[in-house]
Amino acid sequence: MPLTLLGLSDDLLLEMAYWVDDDAILNFPGFTRHQLSSPSNIKTHTGGDLLSFRAICRRIRAICKIKPTSVVIRRFSQMQNWLEHAPMAVVSQVRHMIINCEADISPYINPDPFSGRDRSLSESVWRTFTKFLSRFISLEELILRNAPLCVHEYDPSNVGIMKICPPGYEYLPSLRSLVIEVKCDTCSDHLPRLFVQASPRLRYLKMRSPDDWRTTLDVLSMLWQDRYSQNPFPLKMLYFLFDGIYDLSKELQDIQSACPLLEELCTGICEYSGPEYSGLPIQYMVSKKTGNGDSWSHIWTHKTIGIDSMIEQNVGDWPDDDDPAFWS
Repeated sequence: MPLTLLGLSDDLLLEMAYWVDDDAILNFPGFTRHQLSSPSNIKTHTGGDLLSFRAICRRIRAICKIKPTSVVIRRFSQMQNWLEHAPMAVVSQVRHMIINCEADISPYINPDPFSGRDRSLSESVWRTFTKFLSRFISLEELILRNAPLCVHEYDPSNVGIMKICPPGYEYLPSLRSLVIEVKCDTCSDHLPRLFVQASPRLRYLKMRSPDDWRTTLDVLSMLWQDRYSQNPFPLKMLYFLFDGIYDLSKELQDIQSACPLLEELCTGICEYSGPEYSGLPIQYMVSKKTGNGDSWSHIWTHKTIGIDSMIEQNVGDWPDDDDPAFWS
């Protein structure tokens, strides 16, 4: 009599599930510095094969537990589907998420001057957005590349995102790593304010700001502390791109005042073209705490100078600049 799938032992079924699982091991945090353009390891259908394997029967579903997984959201309808239909057994295992979801722009291409829908649209999308995120109780890393709230390319005067506020419930309770890579200046300025204060466990942040960086960091720190009983703003790693010219090596005192637990900092100056960010930074500096945490080491460079002409100060035991791990 031929052996069937269900005639296999539990150990063999677990071995099959191991090889069926397409979920790659992800680094944490999973982002790189602004001067690099490494693709993310988070894939659209990660975990799908294992879910299909578990759907064969109750026995396999009981033996092969759902593993921590990741999700990519590309459409607002996909977000709504996860909100309304995804089983909690799957949702609770999502650790990494990319949101690359554009807004519905039809009301702005063919506006109704009597509808007064601009703000109500933003508020409705925001309610769905936060309810969706609140389901992912184990989410540790969120990467925002396009936000369903952004219509500023089509309606630059729209201020909907500036008017919305965080809901009264927690919607990012486990988040430790936040990346905001949207191109829109308005969203780059306001999205961090909405998401940072909703993240009690936040440790890693990558963002850019068209605003004065001192104002941005002070506001983020204040919003977080107001919500979490005046505890120190918990950032350990900050990758921050901004518009403006500063002597970055002399600004660490102000940065440490806003982020007293900071251990690694990568700052850069970018160029803007109109309302959007136009490319890689023209200048950046990497800083790390050394010794007992009372001093910093810096590496600074400019895109017109190049790596070979890099100025180094107190680099200690850092890897050589030709070591790929240094720039990862």
